[in-house]
Amino acid sequence: MGFDIEQLYRQGAGSYIDFVAGLDEDAWTRPVPCCPEWTVHDVTAHVAGLADDVLAGRVEGAGTDPWTAEQVVRGHDRTVPELLDGWRRRVDEVAGIFKAFDDPRPVLDVHTHEHDVRQALGRPGARSSEIVKIGADLVLQPLQEHHELRVELDDGRVIGSERHGAAVTLRHVTPFEVFRSRLGRRSLAQVTAYDWLGDPAGVMGDWFVFGPAPHDIDER
Repeated sequence: MGFDIEQLYRQGAGSYIDFVAGLDEDAWTRPVPCCPEWTVHDVTAHVAGLADDVLAGRVEGAGTDPWTAEQVVRGHDRTVPELLDGWRRRVDEVAGIFKAFDDPRPVLDVHTHEHDVRQALGRPGARSSEIVKIGADLVLQPLQEHHELRVELDDGRVIGSERHGAAVTLRHVTPFEVFRSRLGRRSLAQVTAYDWLGDPAGVMGDWFVFGPAPHDIDER
């Protein structure tokens, strides 16, 4: 699947900013179950701070817990409008950097965190976005050669074993569920409860890129 990382990061950042900008101060202090010990403010400090770090060349340890924790600490005393304003002014420049490095992970990160915040506030949306569809494709790519697992998405795509007689087949799953569950936003029990043909126990160790979540994540 071809896509423009620069354009997608702009879309993801713009979507996050537009959503969070309309929240009140009470929402900013709401805990985010998908990011234990973080509030909506903390998540925003992370995604905005990531852009600051990339532009400043502070990329040693990128993606590690200490690296992201520092972004939260640095943004602690800034209001959400201040965080969003600074991020908004840097989006185009940092998007160009991500494109130059051909790295889609920041695109997936910012959209993942938008849905983390939406889940925390009970305000679903953007589930059919271009980033969700592309993100599902990207996180399923490592399973393309999995000889025991076949994934049949509800948009008609098939990932994994092309044999209809695969040991385990996941049926009728949405790109959104794939996007969220592969990136650790579903518990083992939730993924096991999907529409499986065959016993999924043997492939659960290969399903989660991150996670699984230690508790069920309700995104109905």
